[in-house]
Amino acid sequence: MRKLLIILTLFCILMNSFSLAQSECRMLFFDEFNDNSYNWPIKEYEKKASYSMENGYYYIECFQKRKASMALHIIEIDENENFEIEASIQKESTAKRNEYGIILGFSDIENFYGFVINDKGEFRFFETRDGERESIFPWTESEYIRRGIGTSNKLMIIKEGEDLKLYANDSILTVTPFQSFYGNLSGLYVQRKQRIAVDYFRILYSKK
Repeated sequence: MRKLLIILTLFCILMNSFSLAQSECRMLFFDEFNDNSYNWPIKEYEKKASYSMENGYYYIECFQKRKASMALHIIEIDENENFEIEASIQKESTAKRNEYGIILGFSDIENFYGFVINDKGEFRFFETRDGERESIFPWTESEYIRRGIGTSNKLMIIKEGEDLKLYANDSILTVTPFQSFYGNLSGLYVQRKQRIAVDYFRILYSKK
């Protein structure tokens, strides 16, 4: 009888902890790309870009040498809250210096933020303001960024209070001051001639 009571007590503690965690994290957006219920672009634009979805991946390929392709969604994020933006992205082609990653706070092509990596194992966080791009945190090499075709990197942006923390594969890369968004669009980014496969994309409010 005593053993049964101990088991029941432990079960109640675990259930209460799970319920608390669930209440502290509120999902805003989550897509595993099993279907296109969120209406991502599915199209090929001649000599510009291709967007497709199959087998639980969203594929973005940029055909242009000096430009980038994006896939964005309107997601209303309360900047006063703590939040997380996360994507798992697989490299599908060779292009060591060309960048790919997450876009946030996008209002138009001239005003947005980007957290990107490349196949040299480097990352940076940049701001595009009035069409002029500036690195908030410059290109920096990290041992936590995986390299090569077929490798996946989990990128995460976490806002905690006044800080914005950047992660790759659950390891912190840097901390930078949070800056207000230009707009309410967030999504995915791939620069120049390369192809990526996105396993999932999510945004949630996290506990304070």
